[in-house]
Amino acid sequence: MTKKTDYVIGIALRNARRRRGLTQKEVAAALHTNQAFISKVETGKRRLRVSEAAVYNVGLGTTFRQLYSEVCGTLREHGCL
Repeated sequence: MTKKTDYVIGIALRNARRRRGLTQKEVAAALHTNQAFISKVETGKRRLRVSEAAVYNVGLGTTFRQLYSEVCGTLREHGCL
């Protein structure tokens, strides 16, 4: 992956969180982590491992499939796919 791809994935995750009206702190609490971790993911400074991505959707109150679809859509919009 490129830095641009990491950044765009972060944008997609941030947009998904905001669409659901959640704060970074709320998602972090649901994932038993801290707000700084969520911030790093949303700014592309930290990649999610597959195991983390598989539960990230829980923090957003959605399914993995739906979240994956949203991320792929954003990647397409930014020319990363």
